[in-house]
Amino acid sequence: MIRTLYAATIILLGCTATHLLAPPASAAQSPQVWLSGSGPGGRLPGSPDYMATFEPGAPWSRAASVTNVFKVSTNFLAHAPDQALASLVEGLRQRHIALAVEGLMLQPGPACGRGVEGYTGPNALGRIAIRLRSVGGTIAYLAMDEPVYFGHTKTGPNTCNDSVESLASQIAPKIQMLRNAFPQMVVGDIEPLTDQTQDSLGTIMAFARDLTRDTGVPLSFIDADIGWRSDYRRQLVTWRNTLHSNGIRLGVICHGDPNLDSDQIWASQSVQRYRAVVSDPATRPDDVIFQSWMPRPVYMLPDNRFGTMTSIVAQAIAAQ
Repeated sequence: MIRTLYAATIILLGCTATHLLAPPASAAQSPQVWLSGSGPGGRLPGSPDYMATFEPGAPWSRAASVTNVFKVSTNFLAHAPDQALASLVEGLRQRHIALAVEGLMLQPGPACGRGVEGYTGPNALGRIAIRLRSVGGTIAYLAMDEPVYFGHTKTGPNTCNDSVESLASQIAPKIQMLRNAFPQMVVGDIEPLTDQTQDSLGTIMAFARDLTRDTGVPLSFIDADIGWRSDYRRQLVTWRNTLHSNGIRLGVICHGDPNLDSDQIWASQSVQRYRAVVSDPATRPDDVIFQSWMPRPVYMLPDNRFGTMTSIVAQAIAAQ
């Protein structure tokens, strides 16, 4: 399944987070936990209590205690009022949680790219960086929104199908601009893993090498956006082995299917998928990302009522 609503990832630190920059974890280590709910600024309205998540005393202390990273959309950072950004940064700082942002790294041209996920205007990330700095935020990670898939592999109206070398050259100046503002920023990627991506890993690794050559910055992590109805395990084993042999962390995005009948069913499916990949030593990820860009679950809070976004973390991680 390919995500259609939220784009590339930048991580804002509300706290010192050098512990987040570790190499691939050993089999005995627990995965780093990321949380990403459906916020304002996307094609859907988002959770009505989204901003309440960052308020003092918000009822998710159990989930917050095991959450390392909170991820938001680029659209949220671009369009939220200054006070909302300040609340986000301070709320996560108080909980010692880093903030992740999915963003867009590719730039549309006159002949292609418009209306395709992964593309945005030339100055979007620069504007976001300025806004974050104005409220005391720091970008720590950049996780790109499937540039190989959307910029090279995907076919259809307005797709560009550029070479991975061309993609790297397009993206490199944006990374360099962000690292000029935030020198400790770590760079990563998100790419799909489905029945249609059997031969994609070699292309992803070629892109990683080209990007490192153009920026001097190694790719530190790759998050698998798994099509959970696919026969994913064999590919995930290969991804894990290949990434680890190159010193790259493996992340797995866990979520429920769209169009389920209730938030509780969506949450249960997310937890089940997390347990499936974590319990198998051959697929165990270094990072797990509990994420929704869908209508479900409706609410973020509280973490003690199963079916909310924070309750998924409490059920999957804090209950262990």
